[in-house]
Amino acid sequence: MTESPIIFDRLLQRRRRLRAAASPANFLLDHVAGELADRLSVVLRRFDVGVDLGTPGNAVRMALRRLGAVGTIVGADIIARDKPFVVADEEALPFRDASLDLVVSGLALHFANDLPGVLAQIRGALKPDGLFIAALLGGETLTELRQAFAEAESEIEGGASPRVAPFADLRQIGALLQRAGFALPVTDVERATVRYNSAFDLMHDLRRMGVTNALVARRRVPLRRATLMQMANIYARRFADADGRMRATFDILWLSGWAPHPSQQQPLKPGSAKVRLADALRTREISAGEKAGPPHERRGGHRTQLNQRGKMRDQRLVGRWHRILAQFVRPHPFQLLRLLGRDKPVPAPAHIERHEQIKVGINVTRECQRCETIFLYRYSQFLFEFANETLLGPLAGFDLAAGKLP
Repeated sequence: MTESPIIFDRLLQRRRRLRAAASPANFLLDHVAGELADRLSVVLRRFDVGVDLGTPGNAVRMALRRLGAVGTIVGADIIARDKPFVVADEEALPFRDASLDLVVSGLALHFANDLPGVLAQIRGALKPDGLFIAALLGGETLTELRQAFAEAESEIEGGASPRVAPFADLRQIGALLQRAGFALPVTDVERATVRYNSAFDLMHDLRRMGVTNALVARRRVPLRRATLMQMANIYARRFADADGRMRATFDILWLSGWAPHPSQQQPLKPGSAKVRLADALRTREISAGEKAGPPHERRGGHRTQLNQRGKMRDQRLVGRWHRILAQFVRPHPFQLLRLLGRDKPVPAPAHIERHEQIKVGINVTRECQRCETIFLYRYSQFLFEFANETLLGPLAGFDLAAGKLP
C-alpha cells in the first residue's frame, strides 16, 4: 500500500501551537465555534457521546455545552486541556469502532498529513447514523500572502520556496468524504476577509494562531530582510483597499457526513422511476435523433401562447428590452396603443422600482420620423392604452390627416 506523503512537520506544528497558547488569536476559532453550534442546532436529535477532535482551545466544546444537544463532550488533541480529555493524534485515533455518536473538529484537520486516513478512522469510530461535522482552512486561504512571497523571492533571490501551506479545495474534500464511506455528504465554503494595517500584522496573527510555516519542504535558513520588506511592499501595492488597509482571505471549508444507516434516505435504482419527466413538465419528450422544430410543430395542442403572440403583432422582443411600435388611429388621436388583451394603467411613481424598463416608440407617420419615450412596465404581456391628455398633451397639435407637425 502506498504511504501518504509527509507534508507537515507535526512535531514543529505542536511546538508552534504550544507557543501560541500563551497569547492566542481566536477570532476565527470563535466564529467557527458559533457557526458549528448553529449548524448542529438544526439536527433534531440528541447525541450521547461526542468528540471534539484536534480543535485548538475550548471554544467548540463550550459552544456545544451551551447548545445542550450533546451529553458528554470529550476533547481529543495532542495538547491536553480541560477534562474529559484524551491525548491523541488525529491521525491515530484511540476510539473503538462504532463508539461515538458525534465527531466535530474546528480548524485542525487541514494540517493532517493523511486526511483520507483521518476521515476513514472517524467514519469507523461513529455509530450507525452518527454525525461528523468539521471546519478546516482550504481553497484560497492566504492567497495574497502566498503571491506576495513568491513574487518577492523571485525578484530578490531568483527563486521561490514554499512559504504558505497547500490547502484542499471544496471538490477534493467532497470526494474524500465519499471515499471514506460517509452517507449524505455535504460540503460548502465560507469566505472570511480580514483586513490589516500591514502584512506584518497579518504574520503576527498567524503566529498567535500557531499556523506559521511548518512544511517539511520549507527553507531551513532565516528569511532575508530584503525579501521580507519587498514582500510587504508587494502586498501593500496589490492587495490594499482604498483606505490603505490590506486584505487577507480565509476560506473555511465546512464538511459533514453521516455513518450509513438503513433509516437514511436512499437513492432509487436507475430505471425505477414511475413518472416520466416529460409528463411532470407537461411537454413532449424529444428523442436523441429527432430535430427540435418550432413550438407549434412539437406541441400541436398547446398553441394558446402562440395565438396570443400573434394578436400582439405590434410588439417585438429585442434582447432584454420590449419595444412597442404603435401608430395613431385617426378617429382617436390620443389613443396611443390599443391591442387585444388585458388593460393596465401606467404605474404610479411609488411603484416604479417594481417594473422592468420598456421602450415605447411612437411612429408619427411623417417621413419615418419617430419620437421615443421611456415608460416602465412590469409584464410585457399586459397591454394598455393611454387616454390621458396630460401625458399626450404635447401631441395635440398634430394634424395626422395632413401629416403636418405643429
